[in-house]
Formats: sequence, C-alpha cells, structure tokens
Amino acid sequence: MTAIIKQHEADIVADEVRRIEWIQRSVCLSFLMETVESEVSKTQYIRHIERFRAFTGIDEVDELMQMDPLELTKRIQMYIIELKKSLSPNSLKTYIAPIRSLCEVNEMMLNWKKINRFIPRKVKLAGQSAWQTSDIQKMLAATNKNYNRALIHVLASTGARIGGVTGLKVRDLTEVEQGCTMVKVYSDDLNGFDYTTFLTPEATDAVNIMLEERKNNGEVVDGESYLFRNRSRGQGYHGYHSHRLKPGAPGRALLGRTKAETEEVTACKLNTMKLTRIAESANIRGEMKGRRYQTQICHGFRKRFNTILKSNLKVNDSAVEKMMGHTTFKTKDGNQEKQNLDGTYLQMEDTALLGWFLNGVNDLTVSDSFRLKTKSEGLQDQLTKIREEIGDSITAEVQQQISDIKYRQSKRTK
Repeated sequence: MTAIIKQHEADIVADEVRRIEWIQRSVCLSFLMETVESEVSKTQYIRHIERFRAFTGIDEVDELMQMDPLELTKRIQMYIIELKKSLSPNSLKTYIAPIRSLCEVNEMMLNWKKINRFIPRKVKLAGQSAWQTSDIQKMLAATNKNYNRALIHVLASTGARIGGVTGLKVRDLTEVEQGCTMVKVYSDDLNGFDYTTFLTPEATDAVNIMLEERKNNGEVVDGESYLFRNRSRGQGYHGYHSHRLKPGAPGRALLGRTKAETEEVTACKLNTMKLTRIAESANIRGEMKGRRYQTQICHGFRKRFNTILKSNLKVNDSAVEKMMGHTTFKTKDGNQEKQNLDGTYLQMEDTALLGWFLNGVNDLTVSDSFRLKTKSEGLQDQLTKIREEIGDSITAEVQQQISDIKYRQSKRTK
C-alpha cells in the first residue's frame, strides 16, 4: 500500500507541474482554466487539448485559436476519425468536449453540429447495474471492521458518490426523528453543490459504533473529524500531500492541489480499494463484460438507492433527485441544463425530504432483522397512537401483528 501511495504522489506532482507549464505558455488555455472549477477537470482538459495539439503538429495551443475556422474544423474531424480507431463511442466526447470549450471561450466559432456527425452514438455499457440488497448483506458478512461496515451502510443509505462520502465530517451529520440522521453532502462547497440526504437507523447505528471505537482507541473525534479518513497518522488517511512541492515550484501557490484536495483524491481511491477487496471476498463481482464488471463498486450503491426509492409509490421522484444531489442533466448535444422537474423541486425543505425518505427507509434497510425491527417499532407507534385515541380497547389484530413480527425477528437472530 505504501508503494502505491508514493507512486500516486509522484504522478500527482508530475501532473501539476505539467499543467502549470502548459498554462503559463498559453493565454487561450489560461482563459479556459478560469471557467473550469474542478482541479481534476482542469488537468483532464489540458491533457486532452495537448493530445489534440500534438496530433495537429502545431507548436502551441494559441496557434490553434488563430487558425482558419474551416481548417480547424477539418483537423478536429480528422482527429475524431483517428480516435475512433482505438476508443469506444462512449469515450469520444470526453476527448472532444475540452476542445469545444477551448474554442468557445476564445470565440473560435465552429460548426459543431457538423463536427458531431463524426461522433458515433453511445452504446450501452456494462457497469450500469445496481447492487442488490443480498449483495450488500454478503459484503457486510465479509468484513468485521467497523470502519468498513459503516462505509458500506452510509453508501447504501445515502446514495452519495464515494467522493461525497469521503468528504463528510462529523459536523455534517445531525440526528433527526425515528432514529435517522440528516447528512449534508459537500457542505463546504461554495458553488451551491451541497445537498441533503439521510442515514437509515441501521446506518446511523453503524456510524455510531465506528465513532465510538475510534474514541476508545484514543482518537479525539470532534466536528471537524472526517468520517472516513483516519487522522491517527497526524496528516490524514494517506500520508502524502501535494504541498510537498518545494517552495517556489512553478505555480505551487496558484494552481497546485491543496493538501486537502490531494488527501480527498487519495482517500477516495483507498476507500474504493477497500470496497473492491470486500466485494471480491464476498464473491459477488461476477464476470467482466469487456473491461467492466456489470456492477460498479461504488456507483452500484447509488444505483440501488435511486432504483429502490423511485420504485416506491410513496416517495416523490423529485425528492429522490434532490437527495442524490442532481441539479442538471445532459442534453443530446452534451450540454448541461436544469432538470425539468416539478415545481416543488427547488423549494423542497429538509423536513419535506425527510418525510419522503422515511417512506422508503424500510426498503433501503439492508439487514432483514433490522427491517423487521423497524416495522415492529412502526406498528408499536401506531398502537400507541390508537391507544391514545380510543383508550385500551385496542384490536387484537394489531397486537397479533406485533407479536408475529417479534417472533420472526427472534427466530432470525438465533
């Protein structure tokens, strides 16, 4: 693991140095970078643009933006034809989108409708399936570490991306009613990408057990502590940071990843590696289709969350979209536009979201015994309300339902 971390650190530093050098050479590229928010996206954009520049044989990016539009269009079309020899249709747009953005930011007007005709339609890939509840049960059975179990439960309960979960701090969790926990994902984001989702009572218990274990092991756990990064080594889970770039290195203060950004990227990779090993131990990976497994390690949890809640007639689809942090969708031409959701979407408060989430808690719960326990407690609450309304003349039917569920629960736990 140490060798992997050191190699990853070297790759990050090399990428940053290359990126800085390219931007310093190109005014047009620096304009584009001002419009790209993600540090990871900046590196990817430059890498794809540099590939295209090398293909054209032009010395500098700025020279591309000074070409005749018809000639540049022809070069892009030839580039697409070359890429189709080695890339899948689904990957092509990833290579071309940065070139289009570069042109648009620098007012190089090209006929993109004509260019897009050279790009074949996407094909349905493997890796689009959701984890089944039985798969997650097997994952939990394959690990006895509270950290791993909490990570699995949080992914299954929130539907959040691995990056969102890895970035969670203790202060982002707030206990709410019926044993659930409200979770603020990307709470530190300044661009409005933060959103609210929730933990089931089952996931809440798993997180509390993990945090209690960390406290018992001597860790000082406070609001700023990360849920899924071990700070016992002093500097974060992974022990390396881009701030090790020497003072005065080109663009270190301006464009190098911060220590926190570098830690986040690595924590995501390490958590994904943990989940991969657990899935392999549980023997649930199945066969590969092409270069992918049918179910992606992390995204399979997100697919399950989406599928389960949208299959529940008692849960509003727009609420599900909001709990997944969806605010945009891709149109046919690859542009981002606002979701065409019902009018309540943007105004939906956290309390309303919780109400919709509670309607789906039972379906999201992984453990059969915990699901029966939740159902039993729900019926018990109904019983209490009925008693308050009509006194002790409670029907034997409801009482029998509770007794039956408790009996089945005790049988499962034996």
